[in-house]
Amino acid sequence: MEITMRSAQEEDAKLSYQFIEDARLHQREQGFVQWPDNYPDFADILEDIRQKRGYLLTWDSIPFGYLCIDFNGEAAYQTIEGNWKSQQPYAVIHRMAIGKAGRNQGASKTAFRLVKELCLSKQIRAVRADTGCENRKMQHILEREGFQYCGIIYYSGNPRLAYELDF
Repeated sequence: MEITMRSAQEEDAKLSYQFIEDARLHQREQGFVQWPDNYPDFADILEDIRQKRGYLLTWDSIPFGYLCIDFNGEAAYQTIEGNWKSQQPYAVIHRMAIGKAGRNQGASKTAFRLVKELCLSKQIRAVRADTGCENRKMQHILEREGFQYCGIIYYSGNPRLAYELDF
């Protein structure tokens, strides 16, 4: 089975949002709320796609996940309680959502490999991401993939754990 990542198109928006909804439910099943009902919403996903930063993960051309990869930085990352590893240009991973079919199948490991390949193709050698303080699963995934904890950033007044990977 081949896992690939491709740019999401507007006709993929509803499916992409369904992956977000699946992930939101999965978070609640684990006992926390990282994404409230109003974020990310369908408009956020549609804007990602229109700005060419929305991506679908596929198995043999069948979509199973969504993520945003932004090469324009992140305003919330300008202030950190801690220190980023580097000051070089970076990509940001937001809204990573693996559907039910992709969970516990090694999909996140392959997704991060594909993100790195995309970054290298754009001469970017750093990736930043953040996650909720209660999202132990994503913290584990980021650390497994070589991301280092850098400190705390805030979105809408809410603390988030910030990570960076240099490669």
